[in-house]
Amino acid sequence: MRLPEDAIRRFDQEGYLLFPALFSAAEVAALRRPLPQILARDGVEVVREEDNGRAAKMVFGLHFSDEPYRRATLHPRMVGPAEQLVRDRVHVFQSRVNPKLPGGGAGWGWHQDFNQWRRFDGVAEPRALLSAIFLDDVGDDNAPLTVIPRSHVRHFDVPDAMEIPAEMLNGIAEAATPLTGPAGTVVFFHALLVHGSEPNKSARSRAMFYVVYNPVTNQRIEARRARHHCSTDFTPVEPLADDCLIPARTRPFAPPCGIAGRERELVLETLESGEWSGFRAPNEADDLRRSGAMWSAEAEGLAASRFLGGRRVRTLEARFAERAATRFAVACNSATSALVMALGAIGIQPGDEVLVPPMTFHATATAALVWGGVPVFVDVKPGTYCMDPVDAARKITPRTRAMIPVHLAGNAADMDALLALARRHSLKVVEDAAQALGVRYRGRPVGSIGDIGVFSLTEMKTITCGEGGVLVTGDSELALRARLIRNHGEAAASTGWMDDIVGMNFRLTEIQAAVALAQIEALDERNARRHANATFLLNRIRLGHLLPPHPEEGSDPIWYILKWIWKGEMPRDVLAARLAAEGIPVTPGYPRLLHRHPLFVRRFGPASCPVAESLNDQMLWFGAVNAPNTIRDMEDVVRAFERVAR
Repeated sequence: MRLPEDAIRRFDQEGYLLFPALFSAAEVAALRRPLPQILARDGVEVVREEDNGRAAKMVFGLHFSDEPYRRATLHPRMVGPAEQLVRDRVHVFQSRVNPKLPGGGAGWGWHQDFNQWRRFDGVAEPRALLSAIFLDDVGDDNAPLTVIPRSHVRHFDVPDAMEIPAEMLNGIAEAATPLTGPAGTVVFFHALLVHGSEPNKSARSRAMFYVVYNPVTNQRIEARRARHHCSTDFTPVEPLADDCLIPARTRPFAPPCGIAGRERELVLETLESGEWSGFRAPNEADDLRRSGAMWSAEAEGLAASRFLGGRRVRTLEARFAERAATRFAVACNSATSALVMALGAIGIQPGDEVLVPPMTFHATATAALVWGGVPVFVDVKPGTYCMDPVDAARKITPRTRAMIPVHLAGNAADMDALLALARRHSLKVVEDAAQALGVRYRGRPVGSIGDIGVFSLTEMKTITCGEGGVLVTGDSELALRARLIRNHGEAAASTGWMDDIVGMNFRLTEIQAAVALAQIEALDERNARRHANATFLLNRIRLGHLLPPHPEEGSDPIWYILKWIWKGEMPRDVLAARLAAEGIPVTPGYPRLLHRHPLFVRRFGPASCPVAESLNDQMLWFGAVNAPNTIRDMEDVVRAFERVAR
């Protein structure tokens, strides 16, 4: 907005201008939206108002810690007039001083920070622009928010103090819109620009000072207030769009868990069949040497099999074996169970070492602990974030028995190099493809390349049955052992045959299998949507300081999560908060890499994965590329990045 010349003259003559209605109703609603969470939190910036029924608490420093209020502070409708009035670039003074420091005096407590201006900016005879304000009321017992620094001149031995007339205050109160929160709380936004008389003694540009707080009756609680952190840094105001208070997206993204088509039909048929599991523990009379090594396609045709499970489970396994181009698929109740089955099937014993990357879910490493194995953490490759074959070679010892490359986020690991390394050292290879169903590496489905592959059917995956997992392999011996572990195989063991097996109950129900069967029919369509959404984002979000993931050479990724590396000056966590304020859910890396987890550090000591640590400090995830989200939804993501990451 441009101020008329008479407004500028009035500012020069009277020392202030008032703008009571800079924000629209929609923008006020955007500021109001996060209030319940803000007012519910505790911390040094929170003062509870136990003796005041008009307000539950005061929260200081929202302009410093909460994205919508930061944007309101820097809004061009505030900054623009300020720059026009002072005829200079406006900077922001980041302040978190409590405006009611004990001993400050009731007459000037709301602006005690002005003391900082005199010290840091050399302001001798201040004038002020009150850029925006929200008021509930102004009365004898409510400290007015619109007192300007010249009204406090008596505290600085400067003559000719100027007060804003009471009728002006009442007019603002009537025109402004309050931000009301629960329990009678009202949060107000207040931005103040201090304009020093010429000559300005500071080399810095003029600055905007602002406070976000919950004003209440102040005299009764003054003694309980304490000083908060005060920063003296001057930060240049970044350019914001005029619509910056309205998030780029106001509705949530669709989750991946959704009906694909025939779920109701197949589940109802299963419920009416009277067979909700189909599994029974085997016994010595069962011919497990034959049925346990039966191809999944053959097992699908059996009328019944107490050891291999019900009809739906066996049909699901046949479909997965087709998809993975393997002879065997073993469905179970989770991918975690499938990993445990896999390591048991390959014969991991106490003290055996298993190579795993630190960038993965805990189960990749804890599966080894079930059998007494030792997870050895291998660093990752920059760009792909998958296991680094070079570091894997360094970590191999005489006790190493296996490796678990993770096809992370829908990318493929460097399987050529890892398989070559495994062959040289006689290692078994278990592929963790939980996030990579449908991904191919040099034309082969991931999961079919090593000795065993593991997929996940949990509700965050592309297809799901709520909870579930599938192990695939081309080796009949491994399939037999996995099936025995899944379904209490120790009950059928005999002397000299599988008498080392400890069986579990990792069985998938017929109802879950029915859901998964309907879901797998939509796999190609859902993967195509993932590919289209992710490709759109990778093509449209092109920032020199935002590095996209790199597909492994020879792979055809289907991105499960987009994981960027942020190299910009803005802290990664600040960027994540700003994107979240735009309605874009992003994750700033792993909360803790596995090699730093106390479970492993306490047992096995510290591990070194410097590449993973460096990447994780810069990593930014976005996962909502799943169906039914569309390109139109991805446009909101692009718009948000363009706003906050320029």
